[in-house]
Amino acid sequence: MSELVSNANSSLPEGVEIVTRQVKLNHLKNKPRYWHHDDPFMSHLINAASIFLPEGERFFIRSFLYFINEVDDETLRNEIKEFVTQEGIHGDEHSKFNQDLIDNLGYDFLETSELRIKQIFAFYNRFTSKKFQLAITLSAEHFTAIIAEMVLRNPQLMEGVEPKYLELWHWHLMEELEHKGVAMDLYNAVDGSYWKRCVAIVLILSSIVPYIGFVFYKLLKQDGMISKELWRKQKLYHKGNSPVFRQLWVDFKSFFKRGFHPWQHDNSDLIVELNTQFYKQGIIKRLPKSTSAA
Repeated sequence: MSELVSNANSSLPEGVEIVTRQVKLNHLKNKPRYWHHDDPFMSHLINAASIFLPEGERFFIRSFLYFINEVDDETLRNEIKEFVTQEGIHGDEHSKFNQDLIDNLGYDFLETSELRIKQIFAFYNRFTSKKFQLAITLSAEHFTAIIAEMVLRNPQLMEGVEPKYLELWHWHLMEELEHKGVAMDLYNAVDGSYWKRCVAIVLILSSIVPYIGFVFYKLLKQDGMISKELWRKQKLYHKGNSPVFRQLWVDFKSFFKRGFHPWQHDNSDLIVELNTQFYKQGIIKRLPKSTSAA
């Protein structure tokens, strides 16, 4: 590996700090089949996305750890350590969530789905460079960050969900916003190639999104829930949300601008609000600074 250039300063806005938190989530197991307002469509759409997350988080962590020892900027190095620890905890919590879908709700085929997702990331590990793998992580982090803002900024997208089933998703999405700039800071120090990251985002989304759609379809099919009535209910539930989804597309396209950085769009207000709420509720507790990635 070549020597890296120092990053100089954190890109984080004032009032935001990437920290490791102990999280207490009591509702990952024994959840109802349709935990999202008793709706098969929304429940299974999010369930399908969750199946991707544990292996995805492990891939992201590996792509960071390959370069961390060549980062000589202490601020960036510390943020990388916190990113790695946060993503590890995300993967662990979603593994519990996913296992309940298999053990409690009977979606045994998801074990095969998890294996297929491992194979997708194994392909990238074997056949692409470490820098391209970091570009993939950067791309996925952008996608999750814009999804996070869409969901957290528009509570009607989770309307009708009991608060206890929102905890996992709101905590995870909050931390995705919190560390959304770290991948870009590391990528710019390592490589910074514009075209490489453009190719990476097209490649990883074309690999993962269709497979999530396939898992979503199989979940609905197993329940016998594929029908015109299901689609009609979705139109009613999402009535008036067209501007929200158009904004998601605008946010997605910002990645293709030269000089793009995630913190050019400041949504730190969402982080501060949720962080305060979760501490008060006892859902999270701050842990000492991470040292394991050093």
